[in-house]
Amino acid sequence: GENGELIRTQMVYVDEVTCIGCYNCAMIAQSTFFMEPEHGRARVFEQWGDDDETIQVAIETCPVDCIHYIPYDELERLEIERRGQNINFKARLVNQGEYGGGTGHRVGGNGFTGAQVISGNLG
Repeated sequence: GENGELIRTQMVYVDEVTCIGCYNCAMIAQSTFFMEPEHGRARVFEQWGDDDETIQVAIETCPVDCIHYIPYDELERLEIERRGQNINFKARLVNQGEYGGGTGHRVGGNGFTGAQVISGNLG
């Protein structure tokens, strides 16, 4: 009904810093969450891979409440920041248009995170 459509304007995001790697969400909503192997944290690999109810159950079973509904533009920013913080060797890709032309208006944010990590890598 109306509620489901409202929620679907939001994206699902796992706060991996808070996540304790318990596997609950990945076991329940198997088409939405997976366990990211490098850090052993849950991560969304497909937005709305499962139905609303399944995702809601997965969120409610999280013992540390680290799964959030957020607007798309915030998701975009957090994913870019996460790549820069956690996976330094990939951060360089952000500046090379990994996100494509569609996010051109967000170049300021992209450039800042990317450039910061790159200058660090190059010494």
